Amino acid sequence: MIRQQSMLQRLIAWTFIIVLTAALMGTGKAAFAEGSEGIMIQSSIGFNGQYKEGIWTPVQLSMTNTSKDNLKGEVVVSVNSPFGGQSVDYVVPAELPADTEVEIELSIPGTQLHEKNNRIRFFKGSYKSGDEVKFMGNNYLSGSMIANNTIGVIASDPDTLNFMPSLNLQGYNIYVLPLTEDQLPSNPNLLNFFNVLVLNDTATSGWDNKHIEAIEGWVRAGGTLMLSGGAGYSKTAQAFQEIAPFEQEGTANIDTKSLAAASGEEWKVSGSLTVSTGSITQGNTVLSAEQLPIAIQRQVGLGKTVYVAFDPALEPFASWSGSEELYARLLQDNLTPAFQGNVSTNLNNTYWFFDNIVNRFPSIKTPNFIPLLLTFVIYTVVVAPFLYLLLRKLDRREWTWWVVPSLAVLTGIAIFFYGSGDRRNMVAHTVSIAELSQDGGGTRSGVFAVYTPTGGTIKAGFDQQMFLTPLYNDGGGQFSDTINLNGNKQVITDENGSTMKWNDVSYSSTRKAWFEGMVIPSSEGNFKIVYHDENGAMMITVTNTTKADMSHVAVLMNGDLYPVGSLKPNEERTVAIGTSSINSGYYYGSSQNLFPTSNGNDEFNRHRELLDNYLNQNYGLAAQLQPRVIGFSTDNTEWISMNGSAVQTDNLTLWVQKIGELLSEDNGRYTVPAGLLKPVIGNHTMQRMDSFGDGNFGISSGELEFEYQLPNVNGVKFDQLLIAKDVLNNNTNLTWQIWNEAKQQWDKAADQMDPASYITASHSIRMKLIASTDTDTRLPLISLKGVATP
Repeated sequence: MIRQQSMLQRLIAWTFIIVLTAALMGTGKAAFAEGSEGIMIQSSIGFNGQYKEGIWTPVQLSMTNTSKDNLKGEVVVSVNSPFGGQSVDYVVPAELPADTEVEIELSIPGTQLHEKNNRIRFFKGSYKSGDEVKFMGNNYLSGSMIANNTIGVIASDPDTLNFMPSLNLQGYNIYVLPLTEDQLPSNPNLLNFFNVLVLNDTATSGWDNKHIEAIEGWVRAGGTLMLSGGAGYSKTAQAFQEIAPFEQEGTANIDTKSLAAASGEEWKVSGSLTVSTGSITQGNTVLSAEQLPIAIQRQVGLGKTVYVAFDPALEPFASWSGSEELYARLLQDNLTPAFQGNVSTNLNNTYWFFDNIVNRFPSIKTPNFIPLLLTFVIYTVVVAPFLYLLLRKLDRREWTWWVVPSLAVLTGIAIFFYGSGDRRNMVAHTVSIAELSQDGGGTRSGVFAVYTPTGGTIKAGFDQQMFLTPLYNDGGGQFSDTINLNGNKQVITDENGSTMKWNDVSYSSTRKAWFEGMVIPSSEGNFKIVYHDENGAMMITVTNTTKADMSHVAVLMNGDLYPVGSLKPNEERTVAIGTSSINSGYYYGSSQNLFPTSNGNDEFNRHRELLDNYLNQNYGLAAQLQPRVIGFSTDNTEWISMNGSAVQTDNLTLWVQKIGELLSEDNGRYTVPAGLLKPVIGNHTMQRMDSFGDGNFGISSGELEFEYQLPNVNGVKFDQLLIAKDVLNNNTNLTWQIWNEAKQQWDKAADQMDPASYITASHSIRMKLIASTDTDTRLPLISLKGVATP
């Protein structure tokens, strides 16, 4: 008995040892296989791990293939879209040589990221058909979202412009982010994270061409690039000579007090400041001292470059108490305070508006009901009495069993073909906004939709790289916080362009997507805008130099809409602009003025909604109220391929071009239209300033000072100042004052004033708001007129 127990114990012990050894060997084999045959991965998102909601952001992947074989396939980043929670796959081709680190860059829309709502994968060959290769490292993205006005700085001193966040005490929301050149993306649109990009005292001659081209493309699409460095300006601007406002030839020293006088901020201790000297290549001087240009702005496409003559990181400027105020003036278009309505609204609202418009296919029409009704009536008459009488007369009533079903089938087929007349072929249409620049070309964004009668797979291709986001399908969308890896929605980007791909599409259904970042070449033209002054009347002549046949062209200015009419290519028309007063209206009723509602068939409902959406989307009030010319066009240009082939496409486009300062070609009258100047916030004693996101803001009792920096145009003498009277007169709890420079006192503001006494030494208009109680308001628009003398 004891012997049997001993043998049993030995058997159990040996069994345990064998099982444990096998387990350890299995574990070691798995670890070895994973360690030698996988891909080591490191990932980062945005800039220093920071990104913004709804703004496309760069994703950097560092992958090392640890196997012995080269890998060729596709990298797939699957993310829950911020627009409804749909899971979207972003696909880029990749080659991973054995034992080699490869850097891969792609882009995704900014959204909350955590371990459960995104995934990074690699597939041999191709996604959906290839084998997945395991990763070593985190196979998901994580970062932090911010909502600040962001200034990116590449400089020899990483503390450059670190004084700017002190403006946050005055209602701004500024964040300064030091960068290096290797952090820059190669896609221009990925720089939209920044409100301003500053290069200061840093050599750019050795920069990678892809980074230089990305910055230039970003500026032309609406970005702002500031170049500075004082004595080191030339090396800073070396790579950007094509768009730089200034060419350096030497240096000079100016008295700091002269800069203080020009900027309006006191400099208690006199000193010397080194500035670069040279010649202006193109642009307008916005700040000068001792007859030297200190700051110059140059319009480049939809954006601009700014030259600053000194190095802001050096003393005595870096410690000057007025440094942030001066930069707030120079960047007033980019750093509007949050309560002025420059914070983006929820992009879901913008997408919803566009989604609602694109659901209505102009080429798919509801069939006429009368023919269907007549077919039904004829069928019932033929099948019932007529057919019965005919067969009885022919003595062939036994044919009823096959004649009636056959006639029913034929009638059903006829009804089906008639009712589905517009739905038998794949069709597509687009609804977009084309923003034009003053030197031609621009950018286009919008939505497209495709209808398929057969279902299956849909691939919508563009011949240039751009951002694509699928919208809800026919059944709408449902938000989910967990990633879905079914691969039904793919955004594929390669050197040939971008493609939106839908898999497993049901028959007789539609698919829709948002696109942005499409470049319009300068050869496509723009609106040519000319100002004439006729005995005090403001006349605007608009010429259509695009290739589009325009309708419903109009000028938005001074809070009102002025219809121009239709403009064929190279055609021009003139419209009179009201100048007696201005208001700070939101242009919300403009669509009704341009497209009055019809009681019958409303053929302009899409046009009306498109204009309303444009005026109410994420631009914020500060940009929305800037004067501009708009126009509409419809065409059938096939600029999207569907499954590799051209399909019938209906395009509706809203063309937009902003209006800057206007100089009359007749008598030198010069106009700064309302909405062009943005207020710079100064001192205040208010305990509360709450933004409503649309330009209105809630305030407590107290005082708020603000000023409008005027264009520094040599030889212009302003003789008329208009202030929006709807703001001045809409609240008895508010008092609006204007600084009288001549008398050094505050005067009561009126809607029409002589600016001679109110333009300060720093070439600005200062105003003050006094609130006696808690209330709501917005800051007024102003307009100036004068005459330019040689």
